[in-house]
Amino acid sequence: VLKDKIPTAPSLLAEGCELEGHPETLSACLLGGLVVCSPGQNGRVITQRLKWPEDWRLLVAMPPYTLNTQVTRAVLPRQVRHEDAMYNVQRVAQLIAAVARADEACLKDSMEDRLHEPFRSQLVPELALLKRELVNEPIMGCFLSGAGSSVVTVVHKRHKDAVIERINDWNSKLEKPGKILDLKADEQGIQELEV
Repeated sequence: VLKDKIPTAPSLLAEGCELEGHPETLSACLLGGLVVCSPGQNGRVITQRLKWPEDWRLLVAMPPYTLNTQVTRAVLPRQVRHEDAMYNVQRVAQLIAAVARADEACLKDSMEDRLHEPFRSQLVPELALLKRELVNEPIMGCFLSGAGSSVVTVVHKRHKDAVIERINDWNSKLEKPGKILDLKADEQGIQELEV
């Protein structure tokens, strides 16, 4: 039957992870929302999908350069302090709770990192600059997207226009301005098209 030959999101995820090795980006694209994933047994990828709060927007500052994956991995320490690992585990748990409950204050408190931003920020100076620019703005967080070079700001839609105006003004004053994207999280993920 032809339908049996149409790949499903789980089969695409398994195949993609075999090729790329990191399920987090692909699983979010395939499933939509906020996806928590981890490797399971026999090459399986375990995923849990949470609905991203409807009113939370993602403002993305894209610097005019890309980063090499090997370089961004090389700046990370080979060992981390137990205290820093625990700090990040607690923040991840808090982030999941914040999204599940659409709790803005909880999300804001979850946005600190000790495992990659302190090391990768040297490669993306825009991260510290934008965080400083937005320190008094009504945002829920500003963080490095993956290994960079993009920087994401989470903001409630009621504050979006004012914050994006501030980001655009900041961006226009940079020696080499980047692009600013105003995004809404995809809630559907990959969809089968009727042929």
